[in-house]
Amino acid sequence: MNEVLTATTSDARGSGDGNGRDAFTAIVQRVLIAAFLGAIGLPALGLALHLDRGGSSGENRRLAPPPELADLLRPGHFLYTFKQYVQDNFGFRSRLVRWHSLVTLGLLRSSPSTNVVLGKERWLFQANEHVLEDYQCVRPYTDLELGRWTEAFERRRAWLEERGIRYLVVFAPNTSTIYPEQLPDRLRRLGPKSRMDQLCEALRATTPVRALDLRPALLAAKARERLYHTTDTHWNDRGAFVAYTEIVAALTPWFPAERPLPRDAFDAVAQDAIGGDLAGQIGLADEYREEWLRLVPRAPRRAVFTPSLEEQQRHFKVISDMEHVAEVRDGASGLPRAVMFRDSFGTALLPFLAEHFARIRFDWVDERFDAGVVESEQPQLVIQEVTERFLMRDPPKAFVGRP
Repeated sequence: MNEVLTATTSDARGSGDGNGRDAFTAIVQRVLIAAFLGAIGLPALGLALHLDRGGSSGENRRLAPPPELADLLRPGHFLYTFKQYVQDNFGFRSRLVRWHSLVTLGLLRSSPSTNVVLGKERWLFQANEHVLEDYQCVRPYTDLELGRWTEAFERRRAWLEERGIRYLVVFAPNTSTIYPEQLPDRLRRLGPKSRMDQLCEALRATTPVRALDLRPALLAAKARERLYHTTDTHWNDRGAFVAYTEIVAALTPWFPAERPLPRDAFDAVAQDAIGGDLAGQIGLADEYREEWLRLVPRAPRRAVFTPSLEEQQRHFKVISDMEHVAEVRDGASGLPRAVMFRDSFGTALLPFLAEHFARIRFDWVDERFDAGVVESEQPQLVIQEVTERFLMRDPPKAFVGRP
């Protein structure tokens, strides 16, 4: 009898323990299911209710807008625009990108983005658009490519010369070209010449094109102060000033009255600021802060911009691809008119160069050349600024639009 009671009691306890374990397992499963549903549902909820107000993307581009009702008439286009909108705007996206970046940097000591290389002393370098391949000189031009690039610039020069217009080509170097010592030691030059080396030599040897290579001036000036941003793909005001001085000096043979402003016409200002476009690409613009080195004119600027420089700075991502016109309204007598075709490196040049022209139109066209703009503006000078990394692209057409 006692044996029977003991066995029954033992079975009851075992059954109780089993029921407890089953109940605990069920709770854990429910929690996991709820966490999973929350993880996949919160981003959609955040997008629908605009709950994610805590941070910006930090990306130097406009995020995809929502599709319009008219897009419903084109189902394929609607699905594509909706997909792009959700990918760019799902709830808590910026926070998730930031957390991923912090973990990758903190634990793995590596860049969270294949587009960004971690340099020495907290420098960041661009890694996409074949920038590092060009630095290492492993993708030189073929003879055909070099001939097509050279021909494009020469055809532009000849077309302008027929109209009595001067033409100056300006090459803006990549950060890695001016500050190679800040790159990781594993990145070394492997070939004898970069594409800029090849193109500058070819233009000098085979064409009358006036091409300005800014590398010697920038390499000499960097011993005095930092000329490029440490967290951005561009030069700062002080690097742009070196470029501006070289550009105006190159114009003097054509326009003898032109002289660059002296450096003491500006106050050197350093401002603590969030990081630039490269820091934004890894979602850590607030972690990778830097001193933004600016030059502030001591005297009021003569040139008046449309849109204003203040508008450009406030709405960079919205109007950066628009044309900008600057006019000197007082004391413009004798100043030439100009057009400048530029890319993002030209942005910092705008306020410096605008002081030297009665009217100058700045068009963001990268390495292209818009003959229609020249015909409408009737300038005496065309400046073409081209960033070094764009030389890794396919050779351009001589013109867009006309002729």
